[in-house]
Amino acid sequence: MKKIGTAVLLFLVLLACFPICGYAIEFDMDVVVVHSMNSVGTGFAISKDKIVTNQHVVSTTTTYTIETRDGGLYNGRLIASDEAKDLSLIEVLGGNLPTIPMTEDIPPLGTDVYAVGSPQGMGFTVSRGILSTTDRQLNGVHYI
Repeated sequence: MKKIGTAVLLFLVLLACFPICGYAIEFDMDVVVVHSMNSVGTGFAISKDKIVTNQHVVSTTTTYTIETRDGGLYNGRLIASDEAKDLSLIEVLGGNLPTIPMTEDIPPLGTDVYAVGSPQGMGFTVSRGILSTTDRQLNGVHYI
């Protein structure tokens, strides 16, 4: 695995601190399923050929299969990873993915929020919750 450069690390840290644009994910937005050797997880595109996913999803290998909601399959390769933030950046080879816009705005407490994921390999699931805090820290990591 490559060592993370300062610019990439800063990008991943900023990404961890800024929520997805708006107050909820529109359910027709594209998320992807990331298949690695022994794991399955979810990611989202930040550019047409780069996705962000969790580091624990990609920690067992450096090449991946990326599955889109419409059934498209792409090869991916690890660009950078941050174990402490549990974030990884993957290049999607030949990808032309729709991106999810990001914002620095934090929704007010009590706002409905949605988690889109692939728990236990069940792709494209959605869970709904309520934003309960915007300032929780655990082991030096800031969570919303």
